[in-house]
Amino acid sequence: ITAEYMGGRHPITAWMALVATWKEHELGISSFAFDDDGNVYSSSFDKTIRKWDRSTGACTLVFKGHTDAVNFVVIADGSGVDMVYSCGDDRRLRVWDKNSGRCVQTILVAKDGVNHILFSNSLLYCCGDDGQITCWDVFNSNKPQNSHTLTGHEDSVNRAVVVGSTLYSCSDDRTVRAWDLHSHTCVEAFECFADMVNAIAVLPEGTARPGSPVEPSAEAEPTSPFVGLVCAAGEMGVCISKGGDPVQYYEDHEDFIRSIIFLDGHMYTSSDDGTIKKWNVLTGECLETLPGHDGPVFALAGRKLPDGTFLFSGAEDCQIKVWKLANAAAAAPAEMISDA
Repeated sequence: ITAEYMGGRHPITAWMALVATWKEHELGISSFAFDDDGNVYSSSFDKTIRKWDRSTGACTLVFKGHTDAVNFVVIADGSGVDMVYSCGDDRRLRVWDKNSGRCVQTILVAKDGVNHILFSNSLLYCCGDDGQITCWDVFNSNKPQNSHTLTGHEDSVNRAVVVGSTLYSCSDDRTVRAWDLHSHTCVEAFECFADMVNAIAVLPEGTARPGSPVEPSAEAEPTSPFVGLVCAAGEMGVCISKGGDPVQYYEDHEDFIRSIIFLDGHMYTSSDDGTIKKWNVLTGECLETLPGHDGPVFALAGRKLPDGTFLFSGAEDCQIKVWKLANAAAAAPAEMISDA
């Protein structure tokens, strides 16, 4: 079965169609970001960031300046600043003008490589190979200030998410830690994992947590913003409760899981086994397996747009693939589903 899109016909599965393949990077793709103008940004181990026009698939700008692999790229949504932020193995945070591609600021933020960056309340958190999470105020002064550092992990910090006033981080030390962002202290360490924890994501608000009733009773308390974390420990996905207890496992990948996202009520994971999988969050059942990349798939991101719901995947094969959900309803305005 094929689908017509962007001037050609492309493979389609029961749940999504491959509508485009972008080939410009010279090494694997590590992450994605999006702006409000419909552009897609990809970071790569080839030391660059590329800006893409989603409607045409054209690469319109290349950001050059990192001296080693670029591990993550992000845009500060709603900040009023047209800047792109990136981090990499060169230990630097770089700030870019998104329209010109010019690097306007370079900050040494870690003793070793930086794997992930995220914004929360106008502060930028940097997850490092040195086991630390450094927090930077990048908006309120001409020179960004190191506000504080979260110390406790014993190995590389791979990803982090913020829920309310708590930051959850995952690490090669096989733990997930919960940090109070008011006191800057670790309030809990979850040690239920048998392997390094590569990715972490928060179940969207309103999603029933595995182990809870599918249809809450009328007397049930309203769903809180935190309804569970899903973590990737080696080749297994693990959903843990707020207290850190495993409540569901997701087992079907044959190699390390690299990314987790939630999109249209389902969970999607990418893996070093070269596949993307779609999961029933409640039951742990793998619903579909999507091949297509030749090598580990490092990055996943979802985007709801007026013309449909799209999944972006990036892999070691230097390719970005754009998938359109076959039965997803169009959404307006655009909504970002974050990459873990």
